[in-house]
Amino acid sequence: MPQDIEDAVVFALAQKGKPYRTNSERFGDAAFDCSGLVIRSLAEAGIPLPNGISVEKKWGNSVSLWRWAKDVGGLVTVERAVRIRGAILIRGRWYGNGPLGDVKFSLGDGRQTGAGSRRTGVATTDVRQGFFHDGFIIPGVHYAALEPPVTPEMLEAIKRLVDWGVRVTATPLRQDEVNRDVTILNLLLIERGLLATSAPMNLYSKQTRDAVVHFKKLAKLSNRVGKVFGGEAVAAILHPR
Repeated sequence: MPQDIEDAVVFALAQKGKPYRTNSERFGDAAFDCSGLVIRSLAEAGIPLPNGISVEKKWGNSVSLWRWAKDVGGLVTVERAVRIRGAILIRGRWYGNGPLGDVKFSLGDGRQTGAGSRRTGVATTDVRQGFFHDGFIIPGVHYAALEPPVTPEMLEAIKRLVDWGVRVTATPLRQDEVNRDVTILNLLLIERGLLATSAPMNLYSKQTRDAVVHFKKLAKLSNRVGKVFGGEAVAAILHPR
């Protein structure tokens, strides 16, 4: 399972009210500066940090975060970052010290959280979009806001797939059959890279048979006959380990 950015956001929010400090104090526990809080929060969430960013060595600032975002292809517009909870808002592509650089976590609703200044400390405030230069979404990390919406069409497709599993478990598919259920089997085999897209879609062909044999071997099923698809193979293809 990928690391979840929400764990970093929760840690950052829990630091509310702590004072703003720089230098050796800036990574916590008692105080933070803007980049110190973001970096510490990412580390607490178990998100791997690149070379040059480290809580233990007290390395990293807004420039380090921007360069990381650029290197991994994680830069997005500020407008997009404001809508995504956990996205990092960055000011300071080439400078990271003092009042010129700043980083915050977007809360996805027009607010941000982070260490602001000696006057405000760690706080949640409204985002000033024109203040920031870029947003950063870390590749490989889970962001709830980036999950595809569950639509009625998606639910209907899931129901059809479940119904297919019930039918094929009860009445296995066999070589040379031509029907819609065979088409679904062929599509599932294609999705797993076991069947060429050029194979006949609605026919349980020799190509399907060979793909079924390969699939059963990979799934370590007891019945590896390729001319028949049903039984335990249905559960295996619908619920891959």
